[in-house]
Amino acid sequence: MPAPGGASSSVLAGTVLCGGCGEPLVHREAGAAAGVYACPSGCRPPVPAAELDRRVGRAVLERMWTADTLARMAAAQELLDRLGYGLHHRVPVSLKHALYQWEHEFDDETRRALVQDAVIVIVLFPAARLPAAGPDSADSADSDGELFLGWRRVRAAATAVRKE
Repeated sequence: MPAPGGASSSVLAGTVLCGGCGEPLVHREAGAAAGVYACPSGCRPPVPAAELDRRVGRAVLERMWTADTLARMAAAQELLDRLGYGLHHRVPVSLKHALYQWEHEFDDETRRALVQDAVIVIVLFPAARLPAAGPDSADSADSDGELFLGWRRVRAAATAVRKE
């Protein structure tokens, strides 16, 4: 349901700050597309929501799913399988698998929870435009601006259980 002013709920709404003025970006519908994130002050052009969601999701998953974490989680998945427990989403076996899940299996609520659990603040700075840069020199993923992510501390993956 849209919020006042044409804003609506989305993965990053209210979480990403504009690097130009500091205002939280709001999500606005844009026809059949996934919408855009826009600065309420209008100090920067709107950014396609799907692209920014993917960029932040990739950063979160790269930090979350290290090779060591993936190996430990795979062992836990095998144990759960042997015990007959099913999970709503399988534990990813690789970063590529985790990215696939982000894109195709996770709903916005799951994506939002992953971002909020991992990140304190996200700032989207305006893209640096280099006039001498050739067409091959810029990464298209960064064409909408530079991202800064302030990470939460990594919590221990498991806690010890005391025998009574």
